[in-house]
Amino acid sequence: MEIYFLFAFCIFFSLLLSAMVIDTIIKKRKSKNFIKVPSKIIESKVVCDDKDEIKYYPHITYRYIFNKKEYLCDRYNISQITQNGLRFSKRIVKQYPKGQEAQCFVDPDKPEKAVLSVELEKLMFFNLYFWAIFLGFIGIIGLFCTIYSYNPIKHLLINHF
Repeated sequence: MEIYFLFAFCIFFSLLLSAMVIDTIIKKRKSKNFIKVPSKIIESKVVCDDKDEIKYYPHITYRYIFNKKEYLCDRYNISQITQNGLRFSKRIVKQYPKGQEAQCFVDPDKPEKAVLSVELEKLMFFNLYFWAIFLGFIGIIGLFCTIYSYNPIKHLLINHF
């Protein structure tokens, strides 16, 4: 009975990862309409997750003007899916040091929302997509085999030997 939960968990987790992939694709498409405006970096540092000292994030606060109104934002990219390593965070912080002029991309429908990068982190996106497919495949095959009491190894051995 516990094996059903394992395979069901694989399917559930696969669906969750798939939803994250789809959300990121939708955000990427929407970002094509974002407007590029100048911004000024106010704060740029690497922060560590309080709960888990293994996760590091670039925390970059910037100021920009859109439609004659000033905004502050601290979002780096369009995706919630991001790398959380120290090396990655240091690289981003070095790219956007405090006081630097930079370009940000503003959502014209919600000008309080902006990002410094509209690019996807391709490796992270690929890993997420891979695991979504892999776990979904394992879950579906596993459930099928346990529901129908089908053992593919036993079936191959009996029919071939």
